[in-house]
Amino acid sequence: MNHLNKIHKSSMRNSNIELLRIVCMLFIIGGHIIKFGFKTEYDADCFLGGTDYILQHVLYSIFVIAVNVFILISGYFSIKFQLKKLLKIEFLVLCYSLPIFAYLLFSHQGITHAVSYLFPTLSSEYWFVSTYMVLCITAPLLNKLTDSLDKRQFKRLLIISTSLFYIWATFCYVLNFRQLQADFGGGIVNFSILYLIGRYIKIHYKSKNNPSAYFLQFFTCIAIMNILEIIYSKLLGFPFTAFQNLNSIFIVMASIIFFLAFQRMNFHNKLVNKLAMHSFSVYIIHFNKAVMPLISALSLYLKTQLNTPIWLILLIIPCAIYLVSITIEHCRAILLSNIEEYICTNTTKIILKVGSINYHRI
Repeated sequence: MNHLNKIHKSSMRNSNIELLRIVCMLFIIGGHIIKFGFKTEYDADCFLGGTDYILQHVLYSIFVIAVNVFILISGYFSIKFQLKKLLKIEFLVLCYSLPIFAYLLFSHQGITHAVSYLFPTLSSEYWFVSTYMVLCITAPLLNKLTDSLDKRQFKRLLIISTSLFYIWATFCYVLNFRQLQADFGGGIVNFSILYLIGRYIKIHYKSKNNPSAYFLQFFTCIAIMNILEIIYSKLLGFPFTAFQNLNSIFIVMASIIFFLAFQRMNFHNKLVNKLAMHSFSVYIIHFNKAVMPLISALSLYLKTQLNTPIWLILLIIPCAIYLVSITIEHCRAILLSNIEEYICTNTTKIILKVGSINYHRI
């Protein structure tokens, strides 16, 4: 995610992480197609819910790791708080949300469905962006925390956090209990812990495994999770999917392993770096109330009317959306880069000046 990851970019970065960003964004698009496009229901009369349900269920369990991986990347490289960078993120989001607001306002959906796009970050219309910006604000404190801990203390902190917010959150359903944090991994608690895990990997973890070993571990973890969900589904008599939450210990472990697989790669490719440059815009452009219904309708049409295999749809459509979106973002950047720089620079100066005046008054 380019604009977000510029906040913590290093002076020199291999293409392995850039490729990981691309893969994860394709995963996110694929996950959205499964969730909002296909909507295949669990068929109790068919074995394990039916062939289509099984395939989509397994694929979604892989795709869902993408959000966690993006936060691990942020922690690995560390976020350096810069007000101007946050304003650029907001400017980017508004560039796409305001046209969507106008479209929804003057369509049959009206003001009720449109107003959230006037304040996309505050309304959490793009929930990832909203939570990520909170993480950017709290990151300096998390960085100071990691700097103050030795390896043993750091490991103990992660063990306690993992036990409370991941392991318990995964298995509390067995006792019909609630999670300690009821956001299912989409809030600042999960993002903060993942950020700390990324920092731990960067500072203390030295792996000698090759990428192939990590990919084997990754698919093993996903397989165990799906087998347990199948067992739970049979026992309960309805589809059990709670292990696929972002704060499930299975998803967190799979996310870490997947990240480590790419982290162990070492290559440089200009095309990969270029394709990853505007990856964040892909999320904003495709995941909204104007575009996502069109993607969903197209995917469902290909599946039901043209009998296109699910795997082929999930291979072609995300790649097409990715390429179209980064092209749109590239054009936007060319047209509005000067305006963006002017607005964000001057707004930053004003905010810092007002903050300085209030500080001295206190």
